[in-house]
Amino acid sequence: VPPARRLVLLTPWQFCCFVSRCSRATSFVLMAPPTMPPSSPVAETEEQELFQGIASKNFLGFSFNNVSYDTQIESAVRRTEALCAVQCYVCSIPSRTSPSGTRKVVWMRHQFQFIGGSLGCAEGEKLCAGFEYARSQGLGVVVECRSGGARLQEGTLSLMQMGKVSVAVNAFRNAGLPYVSILLDPCYGGVSASYALQSDVKIALRNTRIGFAGPSVICNTMHEGDRAAFEDLCPSDFQTAEYLSDRGTIDIVADSLDVAKAHVSSLMDAFLGGQFSASSAAPRRTGGLGTHDKGVDGGMFKRVASHNDDL
Repeated sequence: VPPARRLVLLTPWQFCCFVSRCSRATSFVLMAPPTMPPSSPVAETEEQELFQGIASKNFLGFSFNNVSYDTQIESAVRRTEALCAVQCYVCSIPSRTSPSGTRKVVWMRHQFQFIGGSLGCAEGEKLCAGFEYARSQGLGVVVECRSGGARLQEGTLSLMQMGKVSVAVNAFRNAGLPYVSILLDPCYGGVSASYALQSDVKIALRNTRIGFAGPSVICNTMHEGDRAAFEDLCPSDFQTAEYLSDRGTIDIVADSLDVAKAHVSSLMDAFLGGQFSASSAAPRRTGGLGTHDKGVDGGMFKRVASHNDDL
């Protein structure tokens, strides 16, 4: 068989690595930074925002109902003062075991006002960059997940971000560092099917809706729109944080985001109290997934210049 026609079988792990490398090969362009005020803080102890220059891009020229994806991005940027749906920060959180009384973590969050907090190529890149930075510095990671899932405007490449971020999570886990996710209402689709539920400890706010397909989709596809049949099969608390906690999927149900953050501080103390440091974390790679080299052009999202590009 000619080499070009050979069928190559990949394991799921090899496929995720292949997708990650391919999506980085044609991933972003450089452009002048926009002038905008800083984003609203993730936490009271927020210190520095990372990777601000990663921005969503309409690389498919997608439009629907005479509304282009470019217009949706521009509207979301004006509304949120952010360039994509995920923000990444280095924060200091309270600590009872650290001599300074605080502990640094990488804190990432979905902004639901930016196209439903959906996962696109820019969001996947920023999440990977955050995990890679935390791994290189020996820091724990917290991700606030509030999303409708993968972004339809970016086609199958948005689905590939599930595999890409999962590889970054696995590399972070292999370094022996803690990852805590906070699931906020709603948390659906590709986000819940990947990194939102891949954490060491999963915290969800009370009554948060969590699942892959939503109730309406399940009703219309599995029960042909028969609401009575759907309700007979699915209890009233189906896909809630409490329902999933009772079945072992969610570890902690918190009454508020402040309570969830208090749990995060306690968990980071338990995981990191004197056991790990930046020097004990796995060294940062110089190639492949997670490297954030400058000057690479073309593809699925944009990188604008920012004050922390040297990160």
